[in-house]
Amino acid sequence: MSINKLLKIISISDESIEISNFIEIILNHNPEILKYYFSITLFDGIPNSNFKGSFIDFYNRINEDQFLFDYREIKDFFLGTSQIFDLLLLIDKENYFLKKYSIEEEKIMYENIYLTIAYFDGGFWEISCKDDLLINKLKNKFMHSEIVDI
Repeated sequence: MSINKLLKIISISDESIEISNFIEIILNHNPEILKYYFSITLFDGIPNSNFKGSFIDFYNRINEDQFLFDYREIKDFFLGTSQIFDLLLLIDKENYFLKKYSIEEEKIMYENIYLTIAYFDGGFWEISCKDDLLINKLKNKFMHSEIVDI
């Protein structure tokens, strides 16, 4: 089993990095991602006028367990979100390993999940992936990034 690499991307004050930037690069690199499962296991943010349904119900459901999406649903979710404070998005071909992981299980999560995208309010993103080419594409796209040990 290949081990994921972890890329840390820091947002600089004049640089706005949106989740859609990553999704576009990932989709262009691996069009099969359209068929994968997407799971949000941690989220804090603010909706915009495009959000469909009850944001409070959605927020509570994610933070109690997780929420599974397909590509269209995840795209709609992010279009309905104006600001993200914290996020953990898991993407995999199978949904078997998509679950909430404790901090102690973080290494297991990185080993099992094809792609993880995390955002922390401190202004940085962490992306892990089993695809070295994708990690390198992302590293080359975002100047303030580095590969760190898992």
